[in-house]
Amino acid sequence: MEALRINTEPFKQHTEHLQRRSSPNADGVILAGPITLVDHTLSPDGNSFGCWARGAEVVDYVIVSGTPARGGAYVSWICAIETLEGVKFHVQKRYSEFFALREKLVVTFPRSQKYLPPLPPKSVISKFRKRFLDSRQQGLSYFLSSIILNPEFAGSPLVREFLFSDGVTSKF
Repeated sequence: MEALRINTEPFKQHTEHLQRRSSPNADGVILAGPITLVDHTLSPDGNSFGCWARGAEVVDYVIVSGTPARGGAYVSWICAIETLEGVKFHVQKRYSEFFALREKLVVTFPRSQKYLPPLPPKSVISKFRKRFLDSRQQGLSYFLSSIILNPEFAGSPLVREFLFSDGVTSKF
């Protein structure tokens, strides 16, 4: 029976450049350069490029009754945000504000559209029913945390405007 011979020449040619860049130690073992970790979330001056929040979720909702001046009743969503420094605050937003934010992010970040989760659907019939509102709360919470925890979106002025424009209700 004939022994199986494997031609290792292509492998040697492919890896020669790796061996030339590395230097052997005293035992003849080839060592690569040291492994370094770089924190790309901070700029050289210590400011965050995009990651500034530890978490975000929609924790509750309030049904606001309608007035003649503002129109019919609507739902205000209470969002809880926690920064990396441990500061926690609440903001209240309407579904239409979430919708407008998503539309602006799609236009501003067309290549990152796949990272934007869809918003939960609307319903004319069930819009004030508990089951529908609980489901919508989960969907909005997922959307909000996906945006806040993605450095590309979180560092955007659009997200900061969404969170810090006339909707901060309290720090907790």
